[in-house]
Amino acid sequence: DERIFRVKKNMRFPEFKDLVALRLGVPISNQRFWLFGARPNNSFRPQRTLTEEEEKMPLLELREHRDQRVRSKAIMMDIKVFLEVPTRFDSSLRQFVETDARLPELAKDTKLLFVKLYDPAAQRLKFLCKVFVPEKWQLRALVTKLAVMAGLHDGEVDVYEEVKREPTVIVTKLDLQATFVELKTLNGDILVLQRALPADEAAHVPCPTADAYFRFVHSRRMAVFKRLSHPGEDGVALHLTRETDYDGVASALSDALGLDRPELLRLTQHSTFNNQPQRAPLPHGCKLTLEAMLTHQSQMTGMLYYEVLDMPLQELEKLKNVRISFHGPRCEFVCEHTVRVAKDANVGSALRELRPRLPEPASEA
Repeated sequence: DERIFRVKKNMRFPEFKDLVALRLGVPISNQRFWLFGARPNNSFRPQRTLTEEEEKMPLLELREHRDQRVRSKAIMMDIKVFLEVPTRFDSSLRQFVETDARLPELAKDTKLLFVKLYDPAAQRLKFLCKVFVPEKWQLRALVTKLAVMAGLHDGEVDVYEEVKREPTVIVTKLDLQATFVELKTLNGDILVLQRALPADEAAHVPCPTADAYFRFVHSRRMAVFKRLSHPGEDGVALHLTRETDYDGVASALSDALGLDRPELLRLTQHSTFNNQPQRAPLPHGCKLTLEAMLTHQSQMTGMLYYEVLDMPLQELEKLKNVRISFHGPRCEFVCEHTVRVAKDANVGSALRELRPRLPEPASEA
């Protein structure tokens, strides 16, 4: 849960704690604040508690602990802190809830960890708790305690570490026999527990491991498809992966539209210059991924346009449209038609295609 407080730059930290107590209902005696720190892998995690001297400072003097990864001027002065409050495990709710008990003293050789629970069957990830663990403990000792809280059997638990999500996903499986010293555990590390799936069950689950789930979420993209002839409509929104190729995108859209022939679809990218469809459609079998299709001039558009053709796109691309104006014997305009002919066709071919569409000549009296 993240809360944002807009405060004056010269506000001192004791005043900020009063504000937190007023807005969140957490007594000052039950507040413990942690400063975030950037890691070499570009993640940003709670690193250490504020010292007594820092808790007397103006908030502005804590600006050196802001997120240095962010270059936007609008949030250069944002300071992120983690508020630790006392909690207890509610066995009826099977979750941790806030309590009025006092915060425990921090032992010297303990680490603050955050624990999440992944359900492979439901493909759902949720926060479980925060814990303090002695560095000399084996990971299995912690898992034995947490498994009961998570409703898992101790012998059927796999544990992963969520190392980072951006710009790439790194989620590693941990050895339950290793100690936290051997695992090089730091304050703010994130563990993910899940039920270990047997091979036959895992084969029927889209994301059988936490690692697979994180990679799926990282690559997931929502694309909105609108009819080319009606670009003002809401369109169809689909969740796909950014690596999906042209055929995969066409197949998914075909299913969503209730078509049984994805080869009848033609896609056109969105232009960020005029907020309209681009002039040229995508060719059949182009090598672009969904990520590339949704990008124009390095900007993510999130939108594509589609047409439902009367013949497969691959066949249509072998033809060219020729617009022919037909005039009568006195050079008066009669009609105009567009005919399709092979790209290497001659004028005669175009005229033969046109002939059935022309009106019959008036009979002489």
